[in-house]
Amino acid sequence: MEDDIDNDNKKGKKPKKRASKSVKAPSVTPHDAPPMEPDPDADPDLDALLSAGGPDAPEEGGFLSASELVDDDQGSPEIRERVGQRLRQLRKRARLTQTELGARSGGIRAGEISRFENGERLPSVETLAKLARGLELPLRDLATLDDLPEPGAPDVEELASKLVGQQTRTLRLAIAVIEALLKSS
Repeated sequence: MEDDIDNDNKKGKKPKKRASKSVKAPSVTPHDAPPMEPDPDADPDLDALLSAGGPDAPEEGGFLSASELVDDDQGSPEIRERVGQRLRQLRKRARLTQTELGARSGGIRAGEISRFENGERLPSVETLAKLARGLELPLRDLATLDDLPEPGAPDVEELASKLVGQQTRTLRLAIAVIEALLKSS
């Protein structure tokens, strides 16, 4: 075969390409890998999320598990859809376009944000952290899949703080009014 290539070169022809063998890189297993140094720039919200939900994790659900935040298109369609809805809701609440959010999130393309919002792709944990920074929110606010209150809805904590220090009669009246409203809805 070498002679064929040399003869072709002498005749002014391009040499024939040989089939190359692919070489696999050796796989590294966790026990082979060197220990990782702590990252001084690590995001505490991200660390808390990955370590069993962190101290603020609800007892039941709510947070995405680390396995659900893997950057692949194979994540459950329900999770992709819920993450996308959450991202869209928070982006719109911040009054940002996809392009603006992408720019504020370290250059994530608007098309990629669109794919996340439409449930076509599931962002990686790193990408979620960038999006949270772009939205100026803690990561847990983006990774928590609990429903958000409607914009303009009164905050329960705010209402409760207004009741602190009120007379017993006022508190009982407030409770009665709330219970009556809940029964009628």
